[in-house]
Amino acid sequence: MNSPLLVELFTEELPPRALQKLGQAFAVSLTQALAKQHLLGPDSVTTSYATPRRLAAQLSSVLAQAQDQAFSEKLMPVKVGLDAQGNATPALQKKLAAKNLAHLTPADLARESDGKQDYLIAHGTAAGAQLKNVLQAAVESALADLPIPKMMRYQLADGQTSVRFVRPVHGLVVLHGSDVLPVTVLGIDAGNHTQGHRFMSEGPVTLGHANDYATALADKGRVIASFEDRRDAIRRQLDK
Repeated sequence: MNSPLLVELFTEELPPRALQKLGQAFAVSLTQALAKQHLLGPDSVTTSYATPRRLAAQLSSVLAQAQDQAFSEKLMPVKVGLDAQGNATPALQKKLAAKNLAHLTPADLARESDGKQDYLIAHGTAAGAQLKNVLQAAVESALADLPIPKMMRYQLADGQTSVRFVRPVHGLVVLHGSDVLPVTVLGIDAGNHTQGHRFMSEGPVTLGHANDYATALADKGRVIASFEDRRDAIRRQLDK
């Protein structure tokens, strides 16, 4: 089933000159990570958000589980993988186990030549990746890839653990449709509520669905989530 995906990191004030670039980089990296896992719908559109206290990305069509994927795995030369009787050598058995292919026998393996020697090749179909199992790594990768000009180290609420990021993080939203997915980054567990404007907000903003994000922030949080929309609104007011 395809549903929109929302990931938001709520932080202390981010560097203003780097804000737009950080928002865009986060959205692009997250999209690329999920695309590699074949989890994006064919018509999925990614929207990046960045405000002084948040980075977020919304992907319009993300699968809960990717379709099964055909694979072809080059293992090792035949002379290394099989003994004189055609049985698997310890080297081949170890290789298959490392690739989660221990159920295969020599009879299941194909042979292909590179022009110099024959190789054992494993062909098959692997179960598609599940979003809930790979999203943690995807978010971590997106954060690690951010073009952060200068990192800071700060201590988590336990008083012992220290982490590094551009600014301290205080909230994390991860919604696939209306479901909160289990992701934890920088000591923060994902939920479905965020914060609006420091003084104008009606209070914490609870999100019932990933598609509610921009509207709920504007209506209840008094925050324009889009960097570009906020910039254009400021320009119109200055012109006026």
